[in-house]
Amino acid sequence: MDAPRIKAEWENFKGYISMTWEKVSEQELVRLAGDLSAVVALIEEKYRDPKEKIEAKIKELFDLYLERKAQLKEEIGEIRDDLAERSSRILHGIRDKSTEYTDTAKQRIDKLRRENIDPAMDKSEEYIKLHPFTAVLGALGAGVLLGGLIGLLARKD
Repeated sequence: MDAPRIKAEWENFKGYISMTWEKVSEQELVRLAGDLSAVVALIEEKYRDPKEKIEAKIKELFDLYLERKAQLKEEIGEIRDDLAERSSRILHGIRDKSTEYTDTAKQRIDKLRRENIDPAMDKSEEYIKLHPFTAVLGALGAGVLLGGLIGLLARKD
């Protein structure tokens, strides 16, 4: 029996001992801290089973423990891989939707510009070409008005 390995795995393995030999308390197993000869002696004392039978059962339990541990490790690896794959798919989905929304927003902005802003700019340019004097006077009036408002606000402070 691999006593050093059992001692190294004792914290997780001791549950197998307490489930198999119910008269052995969890506190006793904690106190023995993986000392295999002391564990065998305690079980032998409480159950009056031969030492060889107890050691064989502990070996069988430890092999089962190692098998289950390896199985769990493999299953956890599979779950980790599955989560990584799902996360990657979700991330790609988010990126695709983001690109789609960005493209849609750009198309809407272009449409608004073509339908509203460009025609207004064309009409403004056309008006300025037809009525340059009125446009300059209008701009001058707007400038004077803004300058006056700014001056009033500056004097209040």
